Amino acid sequence: MKASPPQPSPEQLTRDLRHDLRNRLTAIRNAAFYIQRKAERVGLPDDEPRVKRFFELIIEQLDEADDAIASRLTAEFLLPSHPNKTQQD
Repeated sequence: MKASPPQPSPEQLTRDLRHDLRNRLTAIRNAAFYIQRKAERVGLPDDEPRVKRFFELIIEQLDEADDAIASRLTAEFLLPSHPNKTQQD
């Protein structure tokens, strides 16, 4: 009978998920930056003032999502009864 592989800890699972989500947010941020620069070259933000605000909104929302990931996507936050490694004897 084969032994089961060890299960990842809640800390490892949340760390991996944070990393994956941040990579995706970074891809979105880079795409928005690229599109914004292209739009600026053709004068789009000057022709349509809302476009500039939309790009600002994208960056603001990405920043807020990153903050939420950092502060709330933790084993301690998601599993309050889970002991923190630093609190173990």
